[in-house]
Amino acid sequence: MVLQIILLFVLSVILHEAGHALVAIAQGYKLKKFYIGIPVEFRMFGRNLSTIVFKKQMGSVEFGISALILGGAVDFYDLDDAPFWHKFWIIIAGPLTNLMLGFLPLLFFYDLGTSLHITYVICSVVLSALGSLFGGSIPLSQIAGPVGAMNSMVGFASGYSNGLLLLWVVLNLAFFVTNMLPIPAIDGGQLLTSSVVAILGKKWKKPMDTITLVFFYILMIIMAIILTKDLW
Repeated sequence: MVLQIILLFVLSVILHEAGHALVAIAQGYKLKKFYIGIPVEFRMFGRNLSTIVFKKQMGSVEFGISALILGGAVDFYDLDDAPFWHKFWIIIAGPLTNLMLGFLPLLFFYDLGTSLHITYVICSVVLSALGSLFGGSIPLSQIAGPVGAMNSMVGFASGYSNGLLLLWVVLNLAFFVTNMLPIPAIDGGQLLTSSVVAILGKKWKKPMDTITLVFFYILMIIMAIILTKDLW
């Protein structure tokens, strides 16, 4: 069961990033990097460190795997100078892929109205939980680490006859909601910063890039704390 859940999670990440990539390629942009997990390279105590555990150059594309498995990353050639609407569809394609992956399986068991209602309820619960977390109602110390989270998912999946399918639905809808949050460094934040640059001009690009980088490292620190929590 644990291996199956890990595969579901990784598949959700791959399809999310593939959503970004396919829309970008359809608009004429060449894929530069495709990572499962979030690749981070930095220097500390005089040493070059990296979360990348595997990478391979295949033609013009660098494929890789990072230890920060709670996400993924894609990059493209010449995307910085792309028109706003090109960026808009590329950015939103990933979360929309997860939305469809979560919604469509429900249609095999329920009618359209019920499927839409279930999707709305799950997204609302996820958004409420994230609001409590970022609002301080749920302290970081109460968030489960990888072992605790896996135990919860195993318990959830084991409690239903179609448990793994239901978990797939919840995972993808949770990915959709989380990625649409207007936080720099994730899809919703990229949409926000790209909108600011499009409206106020390219002079705002560098400040937006700086803000994105700061939030990226904040999120990476939080992710590292959560991933290592079970070691404490």
